[in-house]
Amino acid sequence: MTKMIVTMVMAAVAMQAETLVAKVEFPFVASGVPMPAGSYKVLPVANYKYSIRHEVTGKKIVLMGFEVAAERSRTKPEAHLGFACAGSKCVLTQIWEGGRGMENQKVRRELEAGAEAVQVATVAMR
Repeated sequence: MTKMIVTMVMAAVAMQAETLVAKVEFPFVASGVPMPAGSYKVLPVANYKYSIRHEVTGKKIVLMGFEVAAERSRTKPEAHLGFACAGSKCVLTQIWEGGRGMENQKVRRELEAGAEAVQVATVAMR
């Protein structure tokens, strides 16, 4: 019984240690869901799966359509969120946590196929 409690506490502490916070200054779309500007808690929910939760509203989604990213696609070395923006629309396309990352290239390609120029934005996570 004691061993099980210790294991559960260690797992909870490890999960808290992996929680990152990002302050996103602009509204964006993540997995097809519009999200407001603000502070977000980003936490792993499974192997290479993440959820993001808006700290004020509590709105939470699990990122879908993301695949393990190649190291060469990383734009910054630290933990961050990556966005592709065209006009007034920004879409979450990357998430990097330490040495691993995920990206959704499909949504970026869709933006790039439009008439407007696509810019990349990154937001550090701490």
